Amino acid sequence: MFYILPVLHPRLRFLNSAIQRFSNRYTNLYLLWVRVHQVTEHWFCREMNRADQLIMAIPDDAASKLWGVDKGPTNVMIHTEDGCVFNVFLSASKGKIFFFHGWSNVVVHLGLTKGCLVVFNPLDPTTFKLTSFVDGVSRGSS
Repeated sequence: MFYILPVLHPRLRFLNSAIQRFSNRYTNLYLLWVRVHQVTEHWFCREMNRADQLIMAIPDDAASKLWGVDKGPTNVMIHTEDGCVFNVFLSASKGKIFFFHGWSNVVVHLGLTKGCLVVFNPLDPTTFKLTSFVDGVSRGSS
């Protein structure tokens, strides 16, 4: 069933490679489909690499939809599924916006490492609900 998700939901097409990797390694992926369907229109996700543990780029299309072409806010609040809230400052460099100061606290708290999938669902322009999948399982699913 999970392999047909990109066909059923066109917004998931760019996730195809991450979905295939996760579906080959883990069995709880139905939760990913359910959680992604419950997010707003401007959600974005990323499969983490080592650099993302210190600073994570916000995709250009997501940033422009959230904040327009002007400069974004100086900081955002990130809510995790276990109820914690983190104040994360944003930094701009070379036309990109990054989660910067405070992002490493989120990474440590959730135990995010290379290969984890993170899904950001904006609740408003300065607040995100973060769903993370470590070893294919969402922390909120336990």
